[in-house]
Amino acid sequence: MAARAPARAPRWALPAIKAALLLTDALLAALCFAAAFYLREGLPLAVRSGETWEWNAAFAPYAVLLPFVIVARTTTLARYDLYRLRGEYSLLDDGARLFKAMATAS
Repeated sequence: MAARAPARAPRWALPAIKAALLLTDALLAALCFAAAFYLREGLPLAVRSGETWEWNAAFAPYAVLLPFVIVARTTTLARYDLYRLRGEYSLLDDGARLFKAMATAS
């Protein structure tokens, strides 16, 4: 009887998943930042000015902070080792790491 080789993912799979997680977290950070402004102020983020779109004057100071918010959030998630794909999943361990990362990044 032939021994069966263990199943393995292709070499590109894990880096692609990590990149997708990072991109998703960056987009979520930006969307949550924009939603927080909209819910707090009730104003649109961008206004149409002739042929182009511009930041709303009330959002412009916050728009400058947006890249920093994205970098801070993704760096904090990486610092708490949430992008390391271990194979196993522990609800308690991963939940605690996620809570610590969100509390620190906020």
